[in-house]
Amino acid sequence: MNRILIVEDDLISAYALQTELENLDYRIIAIADDYESAIAAVTESFIDCAIVDINLHGKPIGIDIAKQIRQIGKCPIVFLSSYNNTQLLMQTAPAMPYGYLNKPYRLTDLHTTITTAIQKYRLEILEKQTARKQQEIYQLAIQRDATLFHDLRNSLGSIMLALSSFDDHPKSTVIKRAVDKALSIINQGQLAEDLAPPEQLCLIKYANSLIQEILIITQYKCPIALVSEFQHLQVEVCEKYLWQILNNLIHNAVKYSLPGKLIEVIIDQRGQKVILEVSDHGIGIPLESLEEIFNFNYRAANVGDIPGNGIGLYGVKQAIEALDGEIRVDSVVGQGSVFAIALPIVNYANG
Repeated sequence: MNRILIVEDDLISAYALQTELENLDYRIIAIADDYESAIAAVTESFIDCAIVDINLHGKPIGIDIAKQIRQIGKCPIVFLSSYNNTQLLMQTAPAMPYGYLNKPYRLTDLHTTITTAIQKYRLEILEKQTARKQQEIYQLAIQRDATLFHDLRNSLGSIMLALSSFDDHPKSTVIKRAVDKALSIINQGQLAEDLAPPEQLCLIKYANSLIQEILIITQYKCPIALVSEFQHLQVEVCEKYLWQILNNLIHNAVKYSLPGKLIEVIIDQRGQKVILEVSDHGIGIPLESLEEIFNFNYRAANVGDIPGNGIGLYGVKQAIEALDGEIRVDSVVGQGSVFAIALPIVNYANG
């Protein structure tokens, strides 16, 4: 049963309204006829809706009452008025009422207006609570990420320190470069996106260099072929995102393939888009998992004991979306997978 406060200085009208509302199964908490008694009723009682006459004792005191009720956030307001006065209605706007009723009103209009006001008010409260909860979750995520970045940075710093003892080793430079790149990603991940502007680079040269690094890091487990009709493909792109996309996809292709299986990285241009394809002949992805693999912390059921945490492809999807790109996956279990990415990258002198 919804609880109603009536603010009306004409007691005959107030009691008549009370009877009508009680017949509609509302409970009347109080009848107030001035500012003090109205605010006291709202403060001391739980009220679902206040029906407030705009004019009390010849003055628009009802507007001030509604403003105060709105300020303390207690309940929605429905204004009553004997006058259909546009100027007067405009004066009520700052009070942000949830409805108006002109005297004389119909019983159906009375019930509909109150019901709508209560439902709208409760929906707003729910939306505010949801937004507040989302903000709390967001803040917790920021704190969690900050801790994660801190721990990763310390661990990678220890690796760099250990590598300083192996400067003459042929793999030392490649591993250091990979660690430097990881540190760069971690640091940029804590900065605003506008602090990582696009840069010009040769996509063919960049991909080939990354492939050579991955070959060394993965100890040449699988051959990786770069396929493109272009010798040079000059583009402008945020390198952080490009590295995240190619590095994760090529590493995944190697990780989920048997030794010696060919990995192909295909680079092409179609109109105003650059097409990147990474294909393998690995374990493949089950059909039921294709729509889930880009979700955070998701791994397909057929990965077995192959190590992983289900974050790499999530990061790939985020990076592609940041570049306004698209990704498509085709896969057959036991035969392999093809990840195709289309990026609207600005290109220059190519050939």
